[in-house]
Amino acid sequence: MEPMKSPLPAKEEEKETKVEIKLGFFTALRELLEGTKITRLEWEDEKTYGYMLDKIVCLHKEDGDHSWILSEADMKADDWVVVK
Repeated sequence: MEPMKSPLPAKEEEKETKVEIKLGFFTALRELLEGTKITRLEWEDEKTYGYMLDKIVCLHKEDGDHSWILSEADMKADDWVVVK
């Protein structure tokens, strides 16, 4: 017989949390060059991410894959995360 779960909300330390380590642009770029997919927390679409394909930086979006021309805002951002 399974133990009963409390109807009270879990304490803060018991809640499952998704930990994302934010990276600066140059750290994220190093990850990208090593074959890891990266994205920004600012991008609300979880299906948008950057990756390398045949030495070309690409951006995967809902409407397909595109060559990615990095903007100054991308380079100054510190909200990069690795896509798992």
